[in-house]
Amino acid sequence: MAVFDELGVRRLLFQVPDVGQLRRFAREVLGDLGDEYLTTLRCYFRENNSPQRASRILHVHPNTVNYRIRRVAELTGHDLDSYRDRLALQVALEILEALGDLPPGRDQRTR
Repeated sequence: MAVFDELGVRRLLFQVPDVGQLRRFAREVLGDLGDEYLTTLRCYFRENNSPQRASRILHVHPNTVNYRIRRVAELTGHDLDSYRDRLALQVALEILEALGDLPPGRDQRTR
């Protein structure tokens, strides 16, 4: 039971009996974003929307992160200044990560 408790908000995802429904939600929210955009978006969120910190982890210029985030907004139609849109994007990323559908990325901090 301790492992389940450590899942945090992901516990809620595992309550949905139809994995296909979760996957459809994620794809509706994220569309057909390529691996580079998904990795950048995940890192950007993990770094509290900081292009500077995300750029250091991704080994790109902060302007590159800003450009990719603008493109994510354009491609998905989501406003990253909107709490609800950011939440939908973050939940979609959590779903894909929990299902193992996200690309292995350079967006992880080295420990």
